[in-house]
Amino acid sequence: MVKFEEMLAAYSPEKENESPFSQMMVDAGQTRALVPLDRYEALENMRSGFEWHNNMIRLVASCVREGLTLSETLDVMKDVTLPGYSPHETVDEISKAYGGAKRKGYDRAGIRVPEGLKTPTKQYQPLLQWLHEIPDSEPQFLVEAMIEERSLALVFGRPASGKSFFAVDVAASISTGEPFQGLKVQKGDVVYIAGEGHRGLRRRFDAWAKHHKINPKDIRVMISRSAVNYRDEDAAKELEEELIEAQKKGLKPSLFVIDTLARNYGDGDENSNADMSRFIRVVDSFNDKFGCATLIVHHSGHSDSQRGRGASSLKGALDTEFLCAKKDDAILVQCTKMKDFEASADLYLKLTSVELATTSNGKPVESAVLTKTNDTVARSTITPSIRRNLRVFCEAATEYGGKAMLNEVVLEYRVSLENWREVFYRRATQDTAEAKRKAFERARKELVQKGHLEVYDDMYLLKSPEAGQTGQIPDK
Repeated sequence: MVKFEEMLAAYSPEKENESPFSQMMVDAGQTRALVPLDRYEALENMRSGFEWHNNMIRLVASCVREGLTLSETLDVMKDVTLPGYSPHETVDEISKAYGGAKRKGYDRAGIRVPEGLKTPTKQYQPLLQWLHEIPDSEPQFLVEAMIEERSLALVFGRPASGKSFFAVDVAASISTGEPFQGLKVQKGDVVYIAGEGHRGLRRRFDAWAKHHKINPKDIRVMISRSAVNYRDEDAAKELEEELIEAQKKGLKPSLFVIDTLARNYGDGDENSNADMSRFIRVVDSFNDKFGCATLIVHHSGHSDSQRGRGASSLKGALDTEFLCAKKDDAILVQCTKMKDFEASADLYLKLTSVELATTSNGKPVESAVLTKTNDTVARSTITPSIRRNLRVFCEAATEYGGKAMLNEVVLEYRVSLENWREVFYRRATQDTAEAKRKAFERARKELVQKGHLEVYDDMYLLKSPEAGQTGQIPDK
């Protein structure tokens, strides 16, 4: 058992100018009883201000011994500010104690946690638990029905499709607490890992602030000066250390934005599942360490614009995925994957110009923000998913004799709900029957609501424009 006096020695001042409470702790140790410490009791004492330092250094020692990072240790004591100290000063005190425990070897074998110290961590938890013991709580979203806390999300699209403007809009909304396109957000700081175009990115945030009548200084976003190769261990470690230092100064991140994947991927092969899996593991580790979600900005496939570029393991790892598709002035943001919930509704947006300043020769300095547009304009866009679903519909109608022709002109495609569903399930790529059912319902509702199909009882109809009727024929 490590006695209290031994802990005091671990934090006793090695130099006269070290932490001001170190000598106080040595003095206090002369009379303190050797009583084991319960973590929960210690935290309660710290919240009430009772022997804050005494409890703090023993908790820090236990965290170091368990192998927790500084960020995880700070999270254990995130709501126990030292009386008379600011939150930043409190973080500094805990960080000094953490460093002292590391220097004294509390993270190495042979030094045990004080006897009686209860540490409810993964190390001491059984692997299995009963289903009914799992806490039942409502999902918590950073952006209502779109991006969940601590999740991995991605937005992809072709160049100039508006995907980076989407990321800026999400980041600015979360960092200020302003609704995102009418959807509620959970306020928190944002870390934006930018691969290029930092000045342009600054103008986009300034334009957002001006449009929403918000002081740009109230946008709590930190932006990297360069890309970060997430697949490089040293680069990832350097970013982690900077984030920990920023936390000491008040950063409370809730979202990371990686813009773009390609710029922050290093020299790895995007088509390699092994390389992509390594990238994903590092991104997931940042989410875990800092309690954040990550939104990745990515390019669409070279030959298939309806999916993100690169290895299939990327989409498999995502909790949420969005497609940005642009036609004329309209931008459609469509949810193409929602792991545990119903897909969010489509957003129909447009880029609205915002004048920021005037140059010395009288020319305006401008940027843009995303604003909602007239649905009828955007709904006329045939997105990749709509085209795919119409093709499956026409296949089902043809297979079950519902393709009506006059000479060589197609008059209509007609098929029952049951037969359409059968062919859709056969073509669906989802893993489970329930996932296929949900995908079919989304496709059915979308095609009817957007006017591509007409429905009479359980019979669905697509009329050919070649016959002078309404409706759309998908490209072959």
